[in-house]
Amino acid sequence: MELLGAGLLGLLALRIHPPLVLAALGVATIAAMALAAIDWATLRVPDAILAPTLISVVALFLAAGIIDHREHQLLQAIIGGAAAFAAYTILALATSGLGFGDCKLAALLGFALAWFGWRTLIAGLILGFLLAAAYLAPRMITGRSSRSTRIAFGPFMLIGALAMVIVAA
Repeated sequence: MELLGAGLLGLLALRIHPPLVLAALGVATIAAMALAAIDWATLRVPDAILAPTLISVVALFLAAGIIDHREHQLLQAIIGGAAAFAAYTILALATSGLGFGDCKLAALLGFALAWFGWRTLIAGLILGFLLAAAYLAPRMITGRSSRSTRIAFGPFMLIGALAMVIVAA
């Protein structure tokens, strides 16, 4: 796990600028590894990790937006985080497949993704669903899962978002 974290942070360091944005994404990436492992094991996204991560990431992006005169990107990130939270909350209320932890995680990911643009936001969120579908499809075909099988959706959200940030940067 440590090597994966080091590799991801190194990759981010090569691709992400300015330094405050790199710091924000570094914090998010380290937290994402813990959140993904916990969600996979328990089907829960713990607030004890998510809340301080969200606060730290937003604070670092806020500083980057002000110091580096990227107010437009900051506003875009705020709108993206709110929109992702709202969209996932509507899905959670309409279906039983998402939990509220996924909705809060979507706010964090939407904020980070939208910093890089609307296309990155949309692609990053959709990629999470596609990865989950790619995981579930063979399991459903072989009878190991059904439509009612609960899975940890957070890891797929996190992988999709991280992949799109790295591509977009």
